[in-house]
Amino acid sequence: MKMKKILIGGIAGGVAFFLLGWLCYGILFKDLMAASMGTATGVEKSDEEMSLGIIFLGNLMWGFLFSIVFSWSKHDGLMSGLFMGAVVGLLMNAGNDFIMYGTSNLMTMNGALIDIAVGTVLSTLAGGIIGWVMGMIKD
Repeated sequence: MKMKKILIGGIAGGVAFFLLGWLCYGILFKDLMAASMGTATGVEKSDEEMSLGIIFLGNLMWGFLFSIVFSWSKHDGLMSGLFMGAVVGLLMNAGNDFIMYGTSNLMTMNGALIDIAVGTVLSTLAGGIIGWVMGMIKD
């Protein structure tokens, strides 16, 4: 059933986005991203103030979005998921970051470009996981 693929793929994607986001933004590129922030101050919450449950909920929404797009486009499997994750991730991240840069002082242009690159890699990997999981589920 298509709905089963979407639900399981979305949950797997949400977990993948959450864990990969923590790895990329919370550990690997934390200092680089902090150095690329714009002139706006006091907008980022401290580690203690962040709500992991809300962050997970947001990542779950990304997982379901990708899962629905993959279902509509009839893409499943690891390689197809990697490709679709890269395309959708690049377009989403570039659109979001360019609008954010153009309308706010939250990050520098360098920060936006770094975030686009990191977000695209993250989306590619999460997309691969979503595609792989959805490909294992029989219609």
